[in-house]
Amino acid sequence: MNNSIYDKEYQINERKIKWNPSQWIRNYLDGIHEHKVKTKFAEKLEKIIERGIQENIKLDFVQDQVREILNKHGVMLDMYIYYIAYAEEILYKVQKLEWEVDRIREYQIIRRKWESRGLNPEILNEIDKVVGLGMGKVHIP
Repeated sequence: MNNSIYDKEYQINERKIKWNPSQWIRNYLDGIHEHKVKTKFAEKLEKIIERGIQENIKLDFVQDQVREILNKHGVMLDMYIYYIAYAEEILYKVQKLEWEVDRIREYQIIRRKWESRGLNPEILNEIDKVVGLGMGKVHIP
């Protein structure tokens, strides 16, 4: 079996290379795993953590404000989750759209969806103010 393709050597750019695809794949994966991916991830890790912290601060602020509105209106505790879900959906779907026309359309769809589920339109209006609808950003004092 000395005439197998795995026993042949080839010359490429003045180097003799033995035909062994499985070893080439292992070398390739080792090079990606240890060098490139780890390096790129380490470079981006700080930015990922910082953005996560900022998003959590914003989300906590919005949830606290929505809870205050719901307490003021005497909403039952089992309905809190729906109002908070509405606020989060507005926060993450509507505000991330670039064009104002798309924002308006998406807002109308979300608003109709939650009103049809029985949420109070007056409370939803107050939540819209907290989320900063129209301003593009949540303002944290």
